[in-house]
Amino acid sequence: MRRPRLEAPWFGELPMFQRLAAVLEMTAREHCSGWDIAISNVPVEALNAHAQANRGHIDNTQKMEQWNAIIQAARPGEHILLIDADTFIVNSLDAIWDAKFDLAYTAKISRFPFNSGVIAVRVSDAVKAFFTAWAEVNRRMLLDNNLHAPWRRTYGGINQAAFGHMLKGEMAGTIEIEKLPCAIWNCEESAWEGFDPATTRIVHVKGAFRRALFDGSREDLARPGVRNLIGVWSALEERLNGQAA
Repeated sequence: MRRPRLEAPWFGELPMFQRLAAVLEMTAREHCSGWDIAISNVPVEALNAHAQANRGHIDNTQKMEQWNAIIQAARPGEHILLIDADTFIVNSLDAIWDAKFDLAYTAKISRFPFNSGVIAVRVSDAVKAFFTAWAEVNRRMLLDNNLHAPWRRTYGGINQAAFGHMLKGEMAGTIEIEKLPCAIWNCEESAWEGFDPATTRIVHVKGAFRRALFDGSREDLARPGVRNLIGVWSALEERLNGQAA
């Protein structure tokens, strides 16, 4: 097998995202020593959008475009983990390739059934075709609220809405798709309270966690598990800053 690759493009110049990406890169290099790591800042582009679209929908459409470009440029047989830059890694990710799949995503029992911030891919022509169609649906949703709204209500966001659309379509049958547990591979709001440093692999710094970390929101700080994870992330950033000093 070729060296696995971790890809985490991020957008804009906000110090918050620079700090998040820096911690992700440090933890990726620590826990993915046999991987190629690509955590890169991508210039923000202006995109047309429907009137109900928010900034996150536009930014995540650009992320989807970048993810698709990465997959289209990859060689068949490559193993690529596409990951949001507002994450950090706490254990080796090698075991993700033990499961048999062409594409794996992280699922949960919650309001929205999955989070698309972590996608593992074994590249093939069929997977490339799936990503092309996923990106096209995402773009159409950004322009058409009548298409976007019902899928957003069920799956959230826009990448997730478009992925939910793909899962219900014929192309889902052209590749082998696997669910991985969010609690292990993408510890987000449904799993923060149960964070276990012995078993969790990836933590997602989103929503209430991010607001509490950077804005000091007392309401968000009171969310189960958030205070503990802020301590974990802050200790990592302190170590990173100590290495740079």
